Amino acid sequence: LACIILLCFIILITYQRMAITDQKVDQDNLLPNDFAVLVKGLPKTATDERAIADWFEKNALRSREAKVVKVVIGWDVDEFREKRKRIQELQKQLTGMDSSSPEATEIKQEIKSLVEHLKSAAPEVATRLQGSGVAVVVFQHNTDLKSVVKRWNSMWAWLFYRDVGSGLFRCCCGGEPLPKFELGEQAVCKIKVIRAPNPGDINWEELAVPKRERMVMMVKTNLVMLLLIMVTFAITWGIAKAQEEINDEADHTAGSSRFGFQALSVVLGLVVSLMNIILTIVARHLGKLEYHMTHTTEEFSQALKMSIG
Repeated sequence: LACIILLCFIILITYQRMAITDQKVDQDNLLPNDFAVLVKGLPKTATDERAIADWFEKNALRSREAKVVKVVIGWDVDEFREKRKRIQELQKQLTGMDSSSPEATEIKQEIKSLVEHLKSAAPEVATRLQGSGVAVVVFQHNTDLKSVVKRWNSMWAWLFYRDVGSGLFRCCCGGEPLPKFELGEQAVCKIKVIRAPNPGDINWEELAVPKRERMVMMVKTNLVMLLLIMVTFAITWGIAKAQEEINDEADHTAGSSRFGFQALSVVLGLVVSLMNIILTIVARHLGKLEYHMTHTTEEFSQALKMSIG
């Protein structure tokens, strides 16, 4: 238990160190996300980029307008997600397989069929496609981005959906409610605005996955990982006890029998190493099964599982 607590503490310190290093590097370099925010909580019917841009120009900042140059909508591609996953699975199966074998031919035919289905369905789906409730809003000036992120990520904004107050006690008193995004003629949608990841880091296909589904999948994968850790811990504990008995027997034995006990001890050590490798592979696979908005959070989830394992 003490080792686990120490490991978690080390991970936390390392994460904070990485965050500080990232901030220092970011100060000296301009990246695409230095001008963009990620917006969550939009209505799924919000698919007009111009309307979203106009709303943010008027409401992103409290005292002035902000110039928006681009809005990128995250579309709800739930209809395509499963087929794309199937194509990726089939492509992995083809790796290392003889391309002339009957199995490879069958897999290629299935991939071709799935791709043709996606292409044929695209025009029809585009006419009725909904948003995922997530969009990236790109500002013209970096100063606007910083002001927007500061306004929408204060304690009052996160806890009470309000602006920070004004005057001497602005930290203790909240200001006016933050503007809500309009659904029809009514402003009803509370949104969250954070600094956007870089474009290549966003997992566009999983943006529309509902929060409940994300949480359910995360609970399932973590429970599986916990069960596997408990099983391997029990096996490791049993191996440790067995090694103690083997060492005790070896101390009172000479000749070839002593060598046999030592060899058995090495075998048990290899079993422990094999279990660690299995835990690493399973942790990586479980991380891929989860739904993450960015590839960075997916990799972090995998690393955390592997570290604990």
